[in-house]
Amino acid sequence: MKRTLRRTAIAFIISLAGQPLAAQTLGVSGDHFTVNGTPKFLLFVSYFDAMRRASSTDGDLDTDFQYFHEHGIDGIRIFPNWLAYACPTAGYSTDGLFTNGSSLRTGKLAVLKTVLDKAAEYNLLVDVTFSRETVEALSLADYETQIGLVANGLAGDYPNVLFDLQNEYDNKGIDADVLYTIAHNYVHNYDNNRIVMASTNGGQTFRAGQDAALAGLNVVAIHPSLTDWYLDGTIGEAIASAQSGMGAPYRPTFINEDESFSVFPEDGDCAGGHHDEIATHHQQAAVSAKVHGAAGFTFHTRLTFQLSGTDQTYVSKIKPSGVCSSECTELEGMYSEVAPELWGVNLGFTDDLVPQVTVIKAVHVNDLRTRVNALRTRFGLSPYSWTDASLTVGSMVAKAVHVTDLRTALSGAYTQAGYSAPTYAASISSGLTIAAAHFTELREYVEWLEAR
Repeated sequence: MKRTLRRTAIAFIISLAGQPLAAQTLGVSGDHFTVNGTPKFLLFVSYFDAMRRASSTDGDLDTDFQYFHEHGIDGIRIFPNWLAYACPTAGYSTDGLFTNGSSLRTGKLAVLKTVLDKAAEYNLLVDVTFSRETVEALSLADYETQIGLVANGLAGDYPNVLFDLQNEYDNKGIDADVLYTIAHNYVHNYDNNRIVMASTNGGQTFRAGQDAALAGLNVVAIHPSLTDWYLDGTIGEAIASAQSGMGAPYRPTFINEDESFSVFPEDGDCAGGHHDEIATHHQQAAVSAKVHGAAGFTFHTRLTFQLSGTDQTYVSKIKPSGVCSSECTELEGMYSEVAPELWGVNLGFTDDLVPQVTVIKAVHVNDLRTRVNALRTRFGLSPYSWTDASLTVGSMVAKAVHVTDLRTALSGAYTQAGYSAPTYAASISSGLTIAAAHFTELREYVEWLEAR
């Protein structure tokens, strides 16, 4: 099955270039993102210096955005107030969107819109990440005001955009109360539909979930610990920690920065010293993120820290002289690795059901009811009203209505999620003996939708 799916994924990438390009609508449904209403696991790439790329000598965004689109990348992460990056030090932003006062820098909102418009042309979503510390002497009050001005300036447009209210807020003197104020008094005051989140520093995943719940954010943005960062256990633990912090019902958990693949190239390793160029590590991390139920994953690269000037596209950096580098190979192979993987952890069921051997128990029905209702909640439906809501162990026999209720409730979740309702080979009617096959089919359909 996986081999067939991988061929499908590769064929999809090849066909992308011929598809019509249009803006996508990003949404949230339960713990997943949606694109144009359909749940989708998202792959992003860091593209921090997008504003200077758009303002540079040749202003070429098309080369990079087309490249991302053709290789199954869903979006980019940009910093409108990015540092003046150079080795060995990086200076404050003096040409970005924000000033150290209460007004936006003249003309720079138009530059941001240029980036967002161009991204929409290539079906790319955009994580717009704000950062107060990159603008010298910017007060919190002025920071909040300028975020509000951006929200107002983009209101009603750019459905492909979400906001990270502060990069790694936990070490910038910002808490859940401040995040609540920014989200509700400054962003949603102007644009109630804008999806908002706030990212934490490496490893602060429980706090990310907890503060997102307290502040009423739409998404939990995490930066997992860099220790053994790509291992399945590390990624799974980070996602579980964020979910524990937020509590049920879960919001989407978005890994919007991981370990960097590369270092800043112009003068050696001057970007902090940590990076990982080992083949498949980033692909492994992205696969683990999907398997453990994250909403999306960002491929992090320092090659986009500085994109101004002629011939400073990301593509020119990862394909010197037209030859695909190790970073190019890692990124280009990411979609085909991630696409065939099941989305979300397989929780398992009580007992293996063996035809003509396993006796159907109340727990088999209750397991399915719990999982089906979780799916209905995730896709915006109310819990189903079950016949015999409380099953008495040892005295109540399995009935046809218990099976038909489950089928009806699950069909509703499928339809709400945008999929065709399941069809069943094992027929069921009043007076018919309940068989293992009736529950096996339901289990398979539940696991399929859970993985979407």
